[in-house]
Amino acid sequence: KGTTERVAFQRDIKVFITYLTMGPDDKGALVRYNDPYKRDTALIAALSQPARAVTITDIPPPPPPGSVPTTPAPQPQVPTPTPPKG
Repeated sequence: KGTTERVAFQRDIKVFITYLTMGPDDKGALVRYNDPYKRDTALIAALSQPARAVTITDIPPPPPPGSVPTTPAPQPQVPTPTPPKG
């Protein structure tokens, strides 16, 4: 564990947090990483629905600090996308 340091800025700054559970390996193949916050299942379900707006509120919040399991969780099967009609 690291330490926390609070820094005051003179103006507001934008912060973007990226949480990735899939990405390329060193050979460019797509690989899946552990999902310690258990957000993949809800996101995959939301993205598998017919086209609609998806907001961050559609995805449940992560578990409280300290409740993240130390062992990898089983990963859900990713559904195969259906090609658009027409």
